[in-house]
Amino acid sequence: MNEDCFHLGVKGLIRNQEGRVLLLERKGYWDLPGGRLQKGETVLEALYREVDEEIGLKHIEGATQLCTHLTGIRIGDVGLILSVYTFDTPFDFTPQLSEEHSGFGWFDIDEACERLAARLPPELLNDLRKELVGA
Repeated sequence: MNEDCFHLGVKGLIRNQEGRVLLLERKGYWDLPGGRLQKGETVLEALYREVDEEIGLKHIEGATQLCTHLTGIRIGDVGLILSVYTFDTPFDFTPQLSEEHSGFGWFDIDEACERLAARLPPELLNDLRKELVGA
């Protein structure tokens, strides 16, 4: 891995009115909505764009930064740093999936962390768990 180069990604920890977390299914794994920043974007602009593109949610209010972690994910020889923001859906929301995803689900804390464990570092999962338990 090139120790000096990293992509910056952003993920949304989105909770519904029951406190369940939205996960998206893609190519056999589950993940939070989000993606990488594009040139000239702020982290929040990237979050808003990715959430709109992936699930059709156009209006996000009250997004707050939860954590930022270096992941074990590699894109070529470049590492990935993920910044996670959390917010609640203000209404009964049904995601409108992009073509890159095959499904979605609303999961409780244990189910969500179990499904995310294959892709996200333990430190990030611990931060998610703390946020959800305190919610």
